Amino acid sequence: MQEKDWINPKIEIRETSNKGRGMFTTSEIKEGEKVLMWGGNYVNAVEAEKAKAAGKLVMQWDEDLYSIEDRGEEVGYFINHSCDANTWMADARTLIAKRDIEAGEEVTADYALWENGDYISGWECRCGSPLCRGRVTGQDWKLPDVQARYRGHFSPLINSKIEKEVVE
Repeated sequence: MQEKDWINPKIEIRETSNKGRGMFTTSEIKEGEKVLMWGGNYVNAVEAEKAKAAGKLVMQWDEDLYSIEDRGEEVGYFINHSCDANTWMADARTLIAKRDIEAGEEVTADYALWENGDYISGWECRCGSPLCRGRVTGQDWKLPDVQARYRGHFSPLINSKIEKEVVE
């Protein structure tokens, strides 16, 4: 059964000036407050490969935990990237506020929190942050400044990869 995404009721989806649709707060969200819980269909690696072959969007969250979705169908799809995001991950399905997010502010996530492998965005980043990397790749989580900024708040898969690097 497909679970629906949940977004904080203080958030609405609307058009941005330069990135299509995005999430914006209607009132302040406090640091640590739950922002988004992805629903979706969670499967193992075998089912994920079948879904990829069928043209579905597949994301890996942990060693054998993948989500499957159609592009643009769930509200969680509309969280835009920023190289200095105001959210980070609490677990494989949940984004929380990294800091207080003011009313009217766009809610963003750094896609480095979950992208890994050979992914390279087909779009240029327009986040406007002084920390902007220009493009999002599946290798961004390896950057020391990115690891320092989001330590412990990546997807479980990337958190474990970072931990293995530290131990080795």
